[in-house]
Amino acid sequence: MSSPPERPAAPQSAEPAPADTRQVERALARLEREQHDLDRFRALVTQRVPVATYVLVASIAVVFALEYLWGGVDLPPLLRSMGSLVAERARAGEWWRYLSCTFLHGGLLHAALNTLVLWLLGRSVERFIGSARFLIIYFSAGLCGSVLSSWFVSSQSVGASGAIWGLLGAEAAMAFHPRPLLPPALV
Repeated sequence: MSSPPERPAAPQSAEPAPADTRQVERALARLEREQHDLDRFRALVTQRVPVATYVLVASIAVVFALEYLWGGVDLPPLLRSMGSLVAERARAGEWWRYLSCTFLHGGLLHAALNTLVLWLLGRSVERFIGSARFLIIYFSAGLCGSVLSSWFVSSQSVGASGAIWGLLGAEAAMAFHPRPLLPPALV
């Protein structure tokens, strides 16, 4: 049997077809937009100074230093007079205790760990979302943590843990739903 005749090879063109050219141009334009978005985002994040985080860390350190100077790092009467969360007093009209307790800490380890986590977590979260959103999340979470604590703690409560958990939740939300804050290329 004889083999079928071979067809002549199609001439190889050095120029891509017009449809291929348009696809390449669209892909290049998309890459340029993504690079521009990434550059703008990088500039925004690196230029933002996490001032609110620095102020909160300094405030907690100053309040803890006052606790120490006054001799009551873990002394309940002093903490109570400085604004620890005592549920009965908060419900009786001393509402400010729901927030003041977030600046007090019951010992060096407690203050050091909360401040360290605030320092590490707060700087990155604040750079991503901005100072205003950061403070709203921090104080809202602190308030919610204090209210929840007042339902379960019978004596008194101190610490910034509720606020820090709120920041951790914000970071988790950014990890699972980053679209409005992060450029699509970064996601």
